[in-house]
Amino acid sequence: MTWELFLALVFVGCAWAVAVYLVRRFGAGYGARSVICPERQQRATISTVWMVRQPGRRAECSVLQCSLLPPGVPVNCTMACRAQL
Repeated sequence: MTWELFLALVFVGCAWAVAVYLVRRFGAGYGARSVICPERQQRATISTVWMVRQPGRRAECSVLQCSLLPPGVPVNCTMACRAQL
């Protein structure tokens, strides 16, 4: 009886680990991407906030930071780089 209980607990633990990984990897949250800025024509690293629009699909909401701007300066450009994501 204990061997079956142990296997069941291991299986449930693995299933939870896979579920947590998939939600953190493909769910809502923050993400960093490297894109080419259409305004300055330079490569930039941007930090975005992702939202879940449909089950299994996500779309970016807004750009939080851009490596072309000084730290602490709000992103006030047209954010046309979101089209490349």
